[in-house]
Amino acid sequence: MKGIRILIILLFCSLVTTAQQPYSLQQCIETALRNNIRLKQAQLNLLSTKIDVKTSKAAMLPNLNASFSQNFNYGRNIDPVTNAYISNSSQSANVGVNSNVILFNGFQLLNNLKLAQLNFEATQTDVSAQQNDLSLQVAAAFLQVMYAEDNLSNAYSQLEVTQGQRSHTDILVKAGKLAESALYEQDAQQANDEYNVQMAQNGIITAKLTLLQLMELPATNNFKIERPNIALPLAEQYDVNVIYEQSLLNRPEVKGAQLRKDAARVTQKIAFGSLSPRFTLSGGLNTLYSNKYVMYNGSTFVGITPIGLTKTSLDTVFAPQYKSNFSSVPFNDQLNQNFGKYISLSLTVPIFNNLKVAGNLQKSKINLANQDLNFAQTKNILLKNIQQAITDVQAAIAKYTAAQKNLTAQSTYYANTELRYRQGVSSYLDFITSKNNKARAEINLQQAKYDLLLKSKIIDFYRGINITL
Repeated sequence: MKGIRILIILLFCSLVTTAQQPYSLQQCIETALRNNIRLKQAQLNLLSTKIDVKTSKAAMLPNLNASFSQNFNYGRNIDPVTNAYISNSSQSANVGVNSNVILFNGFQLLNNLKLAQLNFEATQTDVSAQQNDLSLQVAAAFLQVMYAEDNLSNAYSQLEVTQGQRSHTDILVKAGKLAESALYEQDAQQANDEYNVQMAQNGIITAKLTLLQLMELPATNNFKIERPNIALPLAEQYDVNVIYEQSLLNRPEVKGAQLRKDAARVTQKIAFGSLSPRFTLSGGLNTLYSNKYVMYNGSTFVGITPIGLTKTSLDTVFAPQYKSNFSSVPFNDQLNQNFGKYISLSLTVPIFNNLKVAGNLQKSKINLANQDLNFAQTKNILLKNIQQAITDVQAAIAKYTAAQKNLTAQSTYYANTELRYRQGVSSYLDFITSKNNKARAEINLQQAKYDLLLKSKIIDFYRGINITL
């Protein structure tokens, strides 16, 4: 029992340690991809299309079927073995094996296999597209957690400055250099900073909850992220045409649209194949058994019997009488004697099918035209998205650069105002205004930083580069 207790304690400690280990961005993405329900459904759909490929391959092989029937007949009926009418009950059994194979049907079997393979590959691109979208969502949520943590750190820094300034103001009030109302102003500012700290803490909780929900994990206060060292792409140049060409090669939605276009073309060939004659080769083995099937074993003389009189002398005419001897044929012997084989070659030529074939042909042409438009639209949307993404990242770079300059200016102005306020030269209003402007500039810089990171990851997303930080 002591050993069991120790094992349980060690297991509990291991679970707690594991739960408190910080998650990297890669671990968050992998967890989301592993747990996401919609992605699991897409993967099940992929397995279904894979089965369709196997079924299409098997459809090109001959089939094989076995049959057995047991019949009970009462009253007048035909014996299946002797073909004679009988008026009593009988039992019979039929056993058979048959097979057929389609030799030619307008290449429909081959095209059905191609269609199944194209649908399977298109479904693979659907899964990849969902994985990419989910990875980008997780990355955005991960960056939001980082921003929320930085925002909380900034709020604490502002609160510490206010608390330190409050102590200095108390000294000036006691020395008679400032009125007591300055302390009330400081207390009000401190309460405002404490409120900002609480709001920042709430922001972290919300950001982590969003990330945990994307990962399909339960909400917990122990969840932490592993903050990476980030290099901002401030000097990188982006070319729309280059990125667009890269996207055409690696984006799964483009590949999926192309595959569905190819599938529509194969569907049209299948529809045309319905106009072709159909050649089928069939063959089989069969035998049967009946309890009324007997074998003739000769006859036995049993005597003579009068059958009439002669015309002139009126003498009695006698005829010999014989009894036929029959014996039941054993089951195995009947199966051997009644064993039969057959082979046939059939040709079916479609002439009129209530316009069904013509309707399918017209629908296949419409579907092909629709998939052509869908492919063109997919590429058009991709180009527009890339253009927008490049515009966004360039705007984010300009915003971040401006935020840096603003923070530098506000920090210099705040340092100068604080010194003047400590010397009693500047008013408290000027001081608190410069302090709030500097805090706002720090927040703006953080926002610009994470906005730039996200926008740059979207560019990588279109390039086909894995999302990392």
